[in-house]
Amino acid sequence: MQTWEVIVIGAGPAGCAAAYDLATSGRAVLLLDRCEFPRRKACAGGVTIKAVRALRYSITPVVVATVYRVQVSKNLEHSANLDSSKPVCLMTVREEFDAFCLNQTIGAGAEFRKIAQINELRELSDVVILSTADGELRARFLLGADGANSQVRSFMGDTSWFRAGFALEGQVASSQHVSDMHFDFGVVSDGYGWVFPKDGHLNVGLYSQAHRHKITRSMLAEYILKKLGRYEAHCVIGQYLGMGGMRNQPSYRRVLLVGDAAGLVDPLTGEGIYHAIVSGQTAARAVNSELNGGVPAVEMFETELREVAFDLQLSHRAAKRFYGNLDWGYSYLSSPLVRTVALQTYFKGLNFGRALECYSFVVPYFSSEPESHS
Repeated sequence: MQTWEVIVIGAGPAGCAAAYDLATSGRAVLLLDRCEFPRRKACAGGVTIKAVRALRYSITPVVVATVYRVQVSKNLEHSANLDSSKPVCLMTVREEFDAFCLNQTIGAGAEFRKIAQINELRELSDVVILSTADGELRARFLLGADGANSQVRSFMGDTSWFRAGFALEGQVASSQHVSDMHFDFGVVSDGYGWVFPKDGHLNVGLYSQAHRHKITRSMLAEYILKKLGRYEAHCVIGQYLGMGGMRNQPSYRRVLLVGDAAGLVDPLTGEGIYHAIVSGQTAARAVNSELNGGVPAVEMFETELREVAFDLQLSHRAAKRFYGNLDWGYSYLSSPLVRTVALQTYFKGLNFGRALECYSFVVPYFSSEPESHS
């Protein structure tokens, strides 16, 4: 039986980022997914500039719009614009983006297979054995990149650290040229509504960092009707988002979780693609190091992800306070200086939660309990 150097489960942004780097370094990589690509996935499809920079290849072929302005509102009444002279986000259709990244990864030398089911995962001293509906597979290392509902994570014991957000989206046909991103706070608890421009349609959805706040199709229909004045949404689909990764303590030596499976979605913004890419690349680097005789992969992986965990902790704090008192949270977000901070940090390199902490002289309430406002 062949023993792969690395098996990656999940061919989304995290899995492809890991498999691409491993394949280009000459490793024998098997990339598995339960779906054929392209496949439909609930995601607004916005790729932030920091995520674009993290990728190893250009995604120009699947970019359908470039965004220079972001409009934010509270309860669809009070709005403010965040303008930039440079792109702040590139719009893609998620199924096209994922298929493109997979093709790039296969072209780099990774082997891709569709599998129906994973039955068991066993870690031995020098190998990981994966039991599937099609038989056993063996690898020196295994990376779990199989999303918020990760089977790999479920096999790894204690998952009390993990929590889930939720998003529900649909497509609305549009013949008008729309180039702005819209975030509407207050239309759903602990989250926002969004409208993202695409080629010939708008991607419209609702996001909450806490899935206990149930988001329904009727809520989405009401938001679309209020926002756009009509309801003609199709391709409505929901998706859980993996969070809580800042509390995860790896318990396996040869199995690493990345992306949503590792709970690395930003709770404040709901963005997951950037941390998916970065965590996948970090896992590849850690595995390569151990295969080359370096420190154990799990140790290097945990060390290099500390900054990500720190960012997520700050975002968790910021989200709790921002969504917990939206009146003052939104008033600061819509102020001119903080609008500039948002564009220069979240979209272009830093985590917005960290930015709010770093700019405590602008937003002092983030280091103390919020005051009540009448």
